Amino acid sequence: MKRLFQATRAAHDERERCDLCAEPIAADHEHLYEARARAVRCACEACAVIVPSSETSPYRRVPRRFERLGDAAQWVEALGVPVGIAALIRREAGAVVAYPGPVGLVESEVDAAVLAAIPEAAGLAVEVEALVWSTLPGGGVWRCGIDVVFRMVSELRAAWVGMAGGPEVPAAVARMFAELANRSELRA
Repeated sequence: MKRLFQATRAAHDERERCDLCAEPIAADHEHLYEARARAVRCACEACAVIVPSSETSPYRRVPRRFERLGDAAQWVEALGVPVGIAALIRREAGAVVAYPGPVGLVESEVDAAVLAAIPEAAGLAVEVEALVWSTLPGGGVWRCGIDVVFRMVSELRAAWVGMAGGPEVPAAVARMFAELANRSELRA
């Protein structure tokens, strides 16, 4: 019995936890964006619900949306991103940035002329929502929470090899998009 309790406790301790209250959370959980740190925090449902949705709060609830909007080839080309994948984020100061930018895994401000060709960017929630698109297999244009951008960057960094990204980048990104699209369909 003692071993069973220890094994259960070890499994409980290995689960992901809420970054605010430290309670265990499910794999598919809420996220909060901490604007000052530009970081995404994992949150249990209770903490996500009680966070005030105001611009003065240190945290903002990340929308759980993952909505396909269509094709993306012309936008990626216009932005000049190096790997056929990009994200647009509307920042607090009003600028819209692309990530990655033409110089790699850093964000760069989007020129107003390019932005005019992407009307969907105007409706993004500040700091917590993004347009993500890919010309890679399984890609397209998606409106989603900023947590997807953080995950995309993590996948890119983990798979990236050399100057051009290497052969693993398209497969890693395709897996991520397929998983997110599947989750999106399950919630609908």
